[in-house]
Amino acid sequence: MQQKQWYIVRTVTGVIAAGAGGIFGIILLLDAVGVTHGSASKAHYALQAVLALAIGVVGAVLAISSEHQWHHLPGGPSAWAANEGWRTSGQGSGSGSGWGAGRLQLVGQGSGSGRRGLHAPGAVAFQALLFLGITIFLIVSTLQSYSGAQQSSYTQAHGVSETAVADNVQVITNRGSHGSVSYTSDITVTVQHPIVGNGSATVYSQGGTSVTQGSTLTVLVDPRQPSYAEIPGSPYDTTSGWIVSLLFTIVFGIVAGLISRRAVLMILRHRRVSAMGAVRS
Repeated sequence: MQQKQWYIVRTVTGVIAAGAGGIFGIILLLDAVGVTHGSASKAHYALQAVLALAIGVVGAVLAISSEHQWHHLPGGPSAWAANEGWRTSGQGSGSGSGWGAGRLQLVGQGSGSGRRGLHAPGAVAFQALLFLGITIFLIVSTLQSYSGAQQSSYTQAHGVSETAVADNVQVITNRGSHGSVSYTSDITVTVQHPIVGNGSATVYSQGGTSVTQGSTLTVLVDPRQPSYAEIPGSPYDTTSGWIVSLLFTIVFGIVAGLISRRAVLMILRHRRVSAMGAVRS
C-alpha cells in the first residue's frame, strides 16, 4: 500500500473511532447519571463511558496526526510549505516575515526555531461537527427535562387531589445496555366526581407500582392539564435531571466552540497554503 493511501486509511479509521467513541461515550455517561437501580450499575456505566471516550480521544489523535503527515508528503497539499520551512501552526515566533497569530510564518529552512504544528483541517472539522451535534442533542434533552420537571413540580405543589379508580395499569420496562432494567408506570384512572377536567387522566410514576386494575387511589391532577396526574410525593421528573443535563450541555458547548474556532482557522490557513503553493509552482 502506498504511503499516501496508508495515511488516508489511518485518517478515516481515526475519524470513525473518534465519532463512535464520542457518541457512545456521551450516551453511556448520561446513562451513568440517569440510572436509578443502584450504585454498582452507575459505576459500570461510568467505566464504560470512560473507555469509550478514551477510544474517541485516541481516534482523534490518530486522525489528526495521519492527516498532517498526508498533507506533508512529497506532492501533497502542503508539501511545498514543509519543504520551504513554512509553519502551519501559527504558534511562536521565528525569523523572517511573521504573519501574526493564527497565520503562516516563515521560520527559515533548517533553522529549527519552533516546532511545526499539526495541520489536519479535515479531521478537526469533523470533530467540530461531532461536538456541535452532541451539544444540539444535549440542548434538546435539557429542554425536554426542564419542561417535564416544571410540570412535575407544579403538579406536586398545586395539583388537585382526587380519588380515582384505576382502569388500566401499564408497567413499562426500560432495558438499557449491559442488561440493566428500570421501570415506569402509566395508570389510566377515572375520577367519579372530578374537580377539574372530565374525570379521565393518566397517572405517571417512576418505578413499578402495586396498583392493580379496579384499585382506588389518591392522585394529584395538574389543573392546567387535567389529563396529567401523579402520585402524591412521587414526582415523575426531578429538577436534578435537567440541571445535570445542563451542565453537560455547557461543557460540551464550550469544547465545541473551541474546536470549531480551531477548525475554521485551520481551514482558512489550509486555503492560504494551497493558494500560495499554486502560485509558487
